[in-house]
Amino acid sequence: MSWKALGLSLLLVGCSSQIEPMLSDDPTVWQSYGQERAMGGYIVQSEKKLAAFSLSGEVSAEQYQAYLSGYEVGKAAYCEQDARMLARTGKPYRGICDDIKPFFREDYWNYQQNL
Repeated sequence: MSWKALGLSLLLVGCSSQIEPMLSDDPTVWQSYGQERAMGGYIVQSEKKLAAFSLSGEVSAEQYQAYLSGYEVGKAAYCEQDARMLARTGKPYRGICDDIKPFFREDYWNYQQNL
């Protein structure tokens, strides 16, 4: 196997498996995780989805509220960026700003079409 083929194989494996963290019971960890997800432009996750990442296998109401609180902080920061710059850098937009900045999606797509 050539070095190029090996490198490509490793790249494909790395891209196909997204590693999700195992979250402790500490609500501050959940808050940080929510903020991190929103800052990455990801949509909010359900309690059921988050339970898979919990060390205990469950998500308490306090943990989920902490996650949502962090998510809202991260979302506000994410949506403050210029949608055109997001498009210019080639990062995907998943629609998390649609409810607070109605023209964010339009600005993103218009700029992406003109690249």
